[in-house]
Amino acid sequence: EDEEDAVKPTPQRMFAYKWSEGYISPFRATPEIVIQQVMEILKPTKEDVLIDCGCGDGRVLIYVAKRFGISCIGIDLDESLLEQARQSSKVENVSDLISFKREDLLTSDLLVGSIIFLYLLPTALEKFKSRLELLLSQKKRIVSINWPINGWERYALPSTSNDSFFIYVQQ
Repeated sequence: EDEEDAVKPTPQRMFAYKWSEGYISPFRATPEIVIQQVMEILKPTKEDVLIDCGCGDGRVLIYVAKRFGISCIGIDLDESLLEQARQSSKVENVSDLISFKREDLLTSDLLVGSIIFLYLLPTALEKFKSRLELLLSQKKRIVSINWPINGWERYALPSTSNDSFFIYVQQ
């Protein structure tokens, strides 16, 4: 499976998941090239805090912590993925910059973040939209991988990545 195929999930992969356990989206790793493209646009500084909502194995957090030295918070429901992420952050020597929380995204405190990173299905984005609107009004930068947030066209930054990600800012 090449990088581009890894970015675009198929319905068969995405819809057979742990919905009964409270999950709003399945784990799907963000390819490093996409993380790199997003960060080239955002240009994080030491004052930023990135929150990865549904952090999975922690690869976004580890990439950002290693390259930009910023504080990161990973939130996920899957304890086995969180443990994998914790271990990877130790191996990569960035565990001092990253904290992991086993929490529900719909109730987590996200206000401390200046960059909110999402790789959620459209239905999950819709469930999460009112919380995201509050964050956007607080001048947070919101990144959505693969799917746009409906009705937010006016907040979207132009991207050159063939729509593999969308960045939203209050302008």
